[in-house]
Amino acid sequence: MKIDIPTSKQGELYQKGYDLGIVAFLEALKYSKDIPDQANFSKIEAKCVRKGLISGNKLTKVGLELLEFLDKPEIEKFEKKKLNEDVFTIWWEAYPKLDSFTYRGRSFKGSRALRLKKEDCKIKLKAILDEGEYSIEDLVRALNYEVTQKIEKSYKEGKNILSFMQNSLTYLTQRTYENFIEISKIQEKNESYEGINI
Repeated sequence: MKIDIPTSKQGELYQKGYDLGIVAFLEALKYSKDIPDQANFSKIEAKCVRKGLISGNKLTKVGLELLEFLDKPEIEKFEKKKLNEDVFTIWWEAYPKLDSFTYRGRSFKGSRALRLKKEDCKIKLKAILDEGEYSIEDLVRALNYEVTQKIEKSYKEGKNILSFMQNSLTYLTQRTYENFIEISKIQEKNESYEGINI
């Protein structure tokens, strides 16, 4: 595989912490070429995961943008985009603060905080969005669906099911939202659940 990168772009890559090994690895993934199963490539793969360039065996939006930057003839800077603070706030505010809530006049006592490690959550949410598979709307809708289901079940069963909700970082790390993405699309409810006070 021949990789032809202008010197100016190579300098830009090195400044951002990317080397030619990373580029070769991304190119191989993009074009489904065989990747040697060697210790060196395992290290490069781990570096690509850490930098948010790949997820699983697929390039993320950032990985694709890096290759697109190299393909463009004009000289420009490669900027790894930061997560828009407003986008994160939408998700963060949707996540319940505590496992205590009031619904339809009935109060359910909890004992723990659910929103934890805000900065770590911000990094993790950005990585998920950079994969390009889910939008912030998908993630918030899935979260709202799960919370609503737990609250409804609590009301029906007379015990606090929201207490079983994972904390925010664990929820993102274990990709729990994936269980609710499709069902929340299908069964998206128009009714607003007024009276939920979390």
